[in-house]
Amino acid sequence: MPLRYRIEAHPETVQDLELASGEKFWEGIELLVTGHRGGGIYLLGYAAEMILKSAYFRFDGARPGDPVGARLGPARSWGKQFLPSIDHENYHSLWFWYHILRRKRRRAGRPLAQALDDQLLRRVRRIYGMWTVAMRYQPDQALEAEAESFYNDVRWIHERRIQLVV
Repeated sequence: MPLRYRIEAHPETVQDLELASGEKFWEGIELLVTGHRGGGIYLLGYAAEMILKSAYFRFDGARPGDPVGARLGPARSWGKQFLPSIDHENYHSLWFWYHILRRKRRRAGRPLAQALDDQLLRRVRRIYGMWTVAMRYQPDQALEAEAESFYNDVRWIHERRIQLVV
């Protein structure tokens, strides 16, 4: 069976997002190290998106084997209700996932520690300013300093992914 059909036969779960974020993180680093800055940033951005998305789902009560697709619509609806000015960008917006995770935690009386939240906000803001799914249609325009900064921000989030859920 071709890869596409194998993938489509098994809709992604929350655990799949978590595993894929790790794979894309390391693949993104490999691209950066070999001089493919745009591709590296693209994959690292996806890793950051999946970390925030899975953290939101986990905090919202999802178990590892829960399908992601069934949770997207409710996340969008919740976001529209509590953060109407933030677009979900077809579920790829790091800004959206950061803010609904943050708001959900605060409403539950379990906000992130202030220092962690401040750092996370700064890093997500920078990542959001450099990364978009539309990068896949563009030639590599990333500067070395941008790639280094981007890597440092995503690495910081990757290293604290568990803290976003507990």
